[in-house]
Amino acid sequence: MKVYEILGIGFPNRGAELLLLATIDALKQPGQPFNFLCHPTWQDEQSPSKILSLGGKLRFGPSTSRLDLWRLAEWAPERARRAYGWGRESDVNMALDASGLAYCEKNGETIMEMRTKIFKRYKKRRIPIVMLPQAMGPFESQKVRKAARELFSYPDLIFPRDLDSAKNIRELGCKCEDPVPDITINFGEVLHSREQSKLIGIIPNYRMIDKGGLGESSYIDFLSEMARQLAANGCQIVWINHEGKMDIQLISKAYSKSGNIGDIFDPGDAMAIKNKIGECGAIFSSRYHGLVSSLSQGRPCIGTSWSHKYQQLVNDFGNSVKIISESKNSDAQNAATWLIAASQDNHRQVQLAENAIALRKKVTDMWLKVKSLTTS
Repeated sequence: MKVYEILGIGFPNRGAELLLLATIDALKQPGQPFNFLCHPTWQDEQSPSKILSLGGKLRFGPSTSRLDLWRLAEWAPERARRAYGWGRESDVNMALDASGLAYCEKNGETIMEMRTKIFKRYKKRRIPIVMLPQAMGPFESQKVRKAARELFSYPDLIFPRDLDSAKNIRELGCKCEDPVPDITINFGEVLHSREQSKLIGIIPNYRMIDKGGLGESSYIDFLSEMARQLAANGCQIVWINHEGKMDIQLISKAYSKSGNIGDIFDPGDAMAIKNKIGECGAIFSSRYHGLVSSLSQGRPCIGTSWSHKYQQLVNDFGNSVKIISESKNSDAQNAATWLIAASQDNHRQVQLAENAIALRKKVTDMWLKVKSLTTS
């Protein structure tokens, strides 16, 4: 039985959870059972049970620990491993890195150094290593550039998710494949036109504050004003938590500031969230995978950006996605007007679905390359 390690799944982020589900779904082949190893995270106490419920095993020790705690699982008796759901590196046949945006200047060199230690061990055993489509870079300081250069020297295949990421990697003198869309585009159904929905989803992101440079009060004012404008024009509002505690706190504040407009949707489940997004006529999202889930289901959307990774969505989906950088009340009014018009445009939704089908083929072709490594 093949065993994969799926690295970089950052619970409780529902986008990361979707990446895990999409990876598992792509690895399934008739008559070829497999297992996988994955890190739970302390930020989500449900992550161990989620991994185990999907048929996976737990990597022992935190994902960014400088201590080689993974060895404890290697030495543990089989009875203990079975009881606690631990997996072993020595059983892994392929390593797949499914980080969303882990390797960049803002996150520093430490996480790259920790991942490099794992890659080194796998390379020593001649285990194939693949970096699945993700945003990477920029790499500016000498320490970060050095760490990134070493990290990228080990994988057999590196798939950037966008043109900027490919450029960032190649500027280090490292090789990578041409950009491939986010793999969650392939997961779930592509929805075509349906009856127009007056439901508009709002997906905040606390990263707009701690990494995007927005003040909390101005961001909350923007979200609440947009909700009021949408409701004043006959729309129903659903506030969607696409992360964990930090985002739900932000939602609670914006919801209260808006006058308790709409409903709060917080199921703690990635597929339930993606399905709810598909029920909406349009989406406002500051979460990258909120935008991907919207566009891949034929739903137009507006996003706010704190990273270059959002721009590629415009390249892929055209004028059915709008990226804004400001968060003022006047922008909230403009955003509400755009969302209302887009939600009623069936032609736009059909075009989005057609774009999604074309992008799915690129992801399928990528998986063929990945799977060829296990047979070569």
